[in-house]
Formats: sequence, C-alpha cells, structure tokens
Amino acid sequence: MLKTKNFFLLRKMHVYALTMLVMLGFISPSTWAWDNDYVLPTLSSQTYPIISSVPNFFSVTYSSQSTSSPMPITSIKQGKSLRIAILVPPGVTAVSIGAESNQWQGVGSSSGGYVAGTYPVMGSFSTDPGELCTSTRQVDSAGNEMCGNVTGNFIYTSELHAAAGGLSDSLYGAPGSTSTVLTTPRYMYFVLYHPVNALDSFKFASLTISFVVSDLTLYSAWRSARPWAGGSSTSLDGIGETEPEPEPNNLTLILNHPFRLTTDAEINLTGAYTNTSGSKITLKSGDQISSGSAVTLSADILADTQDTSGDIVIVAAWGDASMNSDLTKMIWKQKVSYGSFFGDNSTGKIEAWQDWEGLVTDPEVANIVAYQNNASLSATTKKTITIGTGSLIPPSSLGTKRQVIFFVGYRGRVLISSEQGFGYFYVLNDPFILNIQD
Repeated sequence: MLKTKNFFLLRKMHVYALTMLVMLGFISPSTWAWDNDYVLPTLSSQTYPIISSVPNFFSVTYSSQSTSSPMPITSIKQGKSLRIAILVPPGVTAVSIGAESNQWQGVGSSSGGYVAGTYPVMGSFSTDPGELCTSTRQVDSAGNEMCGNVTGNFIYTSELHAAAGGLSDSLYGAPGSTSTVLTTPRYMYFVLYHPVNALDSFKFASLTISFVVSDLTLYSAWRSARPWAGGSSTSLDGIGETEPEPEPNNLTLILNHPFRLTTDAEINLTGAYTNTSGSKITLKSGDQISSGSAVTLSADILADTQDTSGDIVIVAAWGDASMNSDLTKMIWKQKVSYGSFFGDNSTGKIEAWQDWEGLVTDPEVANIVAYQNNASLSATTKKTITIGTGSLIPPSSLGTKRQVIFFVGYRGRVLISSEQGFGYFYVLNDPFILNIQD
C-alpha cells in the first residue's frame, strides 16, 4: 500500500499576520501530501483475471449503486486532493480510466461556462507526478521545480484539466495502438484537486479502470507468482522482483555406455521468447508461453574429454494432460534441418521435424539422425549450438495442459568398437519443458 506523507509546508499563522502577508503579496502557494490516497483496483485474483489469449481487454468498475463492487472512494471535500495509484501488470500496452459524476461543474459564469477555481481539475500520469502545488509551474535558475520557496517534484493545479461532461483519460497507450509492451509491473496515477471555492464536496458515481494485455507470457508469469493468486512470492505487486537465473540442465545420462556411469560432459539448454515489442526474455524450464510464440533455443555443450567433435541431436516430444499416465501416446519429433520449429501441417507451417517413435533407449540410438554433422566441440570450452528460432504450434490432436519437452545431446565421433560404431551418445537427463497456455 502506498504511504501518505503527513506534512504541510504552509504553517499556521496569526490571523493578523496572515492578512498582512496576503495584502503585501508575500504568501507562498501551498503544497499538499495527498489527502485521499488509494491503490486501485484491489489486488485480487478477480480484478486481475486469468487470460488465455491476446490482445485481451479487461476492466474493473466501481459504482455507488453497486453492492458487489461499491465505490471505495469517499467524497472529496472542498480544498482537498485525491490520488489513485493503479497497479499495471507486465504485458500491458494500454491503460485508461473513466468516471461519471453529477458534480463536474462549478459556479456558473455570467458570460457562460463556469468560474475557474470552482470545479474539480484532474490529470492522468504514467509515472509518479509528485506532490500537489496549488500554483502555476515555476522553476529556479537550475531548472528545478519549485512551489513557493521549496524545490521538489510537483504537479501544479494549473496543469490539470476539467472533466466537462465526463472523465475518459488514457494513462498509457490506447487500444489498437503500437505502444511498447511493459515488461515489469509499475504504478500509474490519476489525481484530482477539488478547489476551496467549489459549491459542494465531489463524489464519483462510477469509476472504471481498463487494461489491454498484449503479451500473454509476461502477464501470466507475473499473475501466477502473486500470493493473492496462489503464487509463492511474498510480494503483492511484484515490483522490484527479479527473475531468477535459469538453472542449467547439466548432462547426467550417457546412453550406450556400458561401463562408465559418470562423465565430464555437460549440456545446458537455454531458451528465449521474443515478445510483441521485439524484446527477448530468457525462458526457464517450466515456463508458460502462448501457442505460436516465437522461441529461440540454443545449447551450450562441454564435451567429454575424449571428444573434439560430435553429431548434435535434437529430439522433442509433445504431450498433454492425458499423456502423464501413458507415455506411448506422446508425439516424438526429431529436428534434422535448419528450419522453423515444428507445427501442425494443416496450418501451412513449415514442418522441420521428422516423426520419431519411442523413448530414448539404446536400440534406437543408431536410428537418430544428426541435426549438425561433425560439429566442433571442446572438453575445456563450452560451444554454443544455435538450434533455431520459430513458432511453437502444438499438434491439433492435443487436449488441455499441452507441453513440449526438448532433449539435446551429441554422439561422439571417436570409434568405440566395430560392434558399437562411432561415439557414445550423451543426452540431457532433465529435459527443457515449455508449457503452452490453454
């Protein structure tokens, strides 16, 4: 929750002294901490819902007439201010606020319209606007903002606007715009000042906060980590959290290796996801992405002491909730060319994988086709093998809780024996898993 600072720069003065200062024009404008300070919408699994596709529009509405979602904001008295801090999740490209009230107007003017200083003024900001200053904007010789003789970060009432017949403000981007996807959570702000000379207190009849989510992976990862959504994080908003570095998937399994149980070789498979703004985000095994996401995979390989080269092998398996009890139903594929990631042929996507049945067991090692023949390897320096970039399109036959499991390995080029042929086969013991959003 945001904490309101409790201070006033304008000191109480004796009535006579105050009157003299006003007459002489020496009185300084006042600055306020926010009299009414809210964080909206309420942080809960209902206000930040699960979404399954993008772009996705969702909103939260409060109403003075509602019993299920009542207006949380009390009336704003004359001379008082309001600030609403709006928590914006990552993955968002647009945020807006709308409101209705019967008290937008002020004192009528004989020349038409309303007398300035008698109606509420407001503004929306994508960053913290600072403290309120009831003055026009002023700066010192160094360019610092000032309110009276105090420097700081201020929003001036002269820079706020009236709502006229209703409020409809954009805090960030707009639906259908090309705004940059937010990659971290942040607060955005709506502020309102109700002047001293207003006729009565100000009340909202309704208030709506709306979001457009354009990156499913970013939003879903943030939401699933929140404690109010059942996540393991202790942070309610996720601000300041950093993603842990992906844990390496080190090789521990050697196939067709009859005598030796351990090896000096290591394989680390890493992934990256390109979001809609073009930024690459590191993927960890177990992360969730949306169907059709562009994913880049690469493998860092440290060879066994005997190997200076090897044939790189890439194998993957699609599965869903029904496969957990019946591995024979899993759809195995093998990548054999530099192409896009595998997809359903019916969608017109390039099929760059070959069908390959069964689990990785010794009798089938000989049938595996190399993705890269005779790649240069080293036992002292890790070599990075680029596996490729492309869209992950699940086979249409899969049900819910879809996932794809990647195995990466290499087959050594050293002749073992005339019976066994060339090279032991080294493969990841722990696969790299990506879950596909339902």
